[in-house]
Amino acid sequence: MHAVAPLLLLSPHWWFGVDETVYLSQINSFVPPGGFSPPRSRGMTLVAAPVTLLTPSVTAVRLWTAALSGVALFVAFRPWLRLQKGFVTPLAALLFSSIWSVIYYSFEVMPNEWVAVTALASCGYLLLFLNEGRARHLMVASVALGLVALIRVPDAAYIGLALGISALCVGPSTRRRLVAGAGLLVGAAAGAAQWVIEAETRFGGLLARMHAAQAQDGSGGRFYLSAPAHAEVLGGQILCAAPCRADSSVLYQLWWIALGALVVAGVVGGWRRRRLAIELVPVAAGLAIAAQYLFTVQLVAPRFLIPAYALLCLPAASGALYLLQLVRRRAWRIVAGCLLGALLIAHTAIQLTVIQTQVKPAFTMGNNRTLAEARKLRKLGVHPPCHILGQGGWNQNLAYALRCTNHPRDVESVQRMIAMGTQVVWLTNKRPSARYGTEWTRVKLPGLRPSTPQVAYLSFEP
Repeated sequence: MHAVAPLLLLSPHWWFGVDETVYLSQINSFVPPGGFSPPRSRGMTLVAAPVTLLTPSVTAVRLWTAALSGVALFVAFRPWLRLQKGFVTPLAALLFSSIWSVIYYSFEVMPNEWVAVTALASCGYLLLFLNEGRARHLMVASVALGLVALIRVPDAAYIGLALGISALCVGPSTRRRLVAGAGLLVGAAAGAAQWVIEAETRFGGLLARMHAAQAQDGSGGRFYLSAPAHAEVLGGQILCAAPCRADSSVLYQLWWIALGALVVAGVVGGWRRRRLAIELVPVAAGLAIAAQYLFTVQLVAPRFLIPAYALLCLPAASGALYLLQLVRRRAWRIVAGCLLGALLIAHTAIQLTVIQTQVKPAFTMGNNRTLAEARKLRKLGVHPPCHILGQGGWNQNLAYALRCTNHPRDVESVQRMIAMGTQVVWLTNKRPSARYGTEWTRVKLPGLRPSTPQVAYLSFEP
């Protein structure tokens, strides 16, 4: 289900988003690398590299990431089959896979779902180590946390801190607690090493890169209450800056309340069954990663909370089954079980409706525009080596489609590129610059709507 759902609901030919093209272009035999901003990590580039080194095919990338995400989900939930009894783990996986943002991003080259599965695996194998003391479990937990850091360093900091504190608090012996904490620290440091080295070589140092990364999300690392905006975007908006006015129906937000109630029930059930650590550790890690985005980041996107959902779905599933066990009479338990199943079906139907009525139409419009612009520019003679001039996000997407570069350039460097035979396409609705563009060929490209075409200036005669 997890691997197949996005292919069926969207398409194996679903065009790339702007952020995807940045990751996909870094290790690519066919497309020049796009600008790599300070917050990004190289992990997603490595995930896609086995395909991008062989083919530029959109379908190949989608099939690869969909299959790999399905395998990763199974690996992530596997330790929990030993930690949780009965149907808790399968129900948790089902709950997680029914969320629309999880479905949408499961086959995209974006970091959040991969952070989710690696964090989930790290948490599970850490608990196995604390319970059984087997070194291989700690090794897997450390490697998984290292992968979190390789994919997204800030997320690894929050998750690693929560897991490290948990390891020091719930281990059966002081030695095992210290070994677990040290193992997690080594794993996180190894995963973050590349990001730190790149900060020194490309961004002027670690602190400079951290400040630049915080500035890019609009908050500067300060406290910012974006939790209400996160509730608003549950209705299908992909990205906005808090305060966000997405006008989302309360119907799309009810499952947050249900998730919170079931998590509390899971913690209570774990306390009564003397399995509190099994419930509390994923709650601590999930709330830690959620707090980063709910209280410190001004940009709001549903995908930011995917790792928190993965960790919280486990105690939520445990809480749902615990509530069923409280029903003593068998007949009433069957009724309660049917009601739970009906609520899960209704929740899934609402999530699928969001994809079909909100997410898919919005992205289809943008994808169609990008591909239509690329087709027209190819007919006008644009071919590598070429450069797309402009700062808009869609320009990076168009550059990937045409296999052009898109780094910001000053006037002198643009003039040098033209002198060396590079075709330059300047996408702008402004007047041409006095220093270049006044003698370029002006063409109209398809816009998001027929009434709003985009203007392009070509440095060559089409």
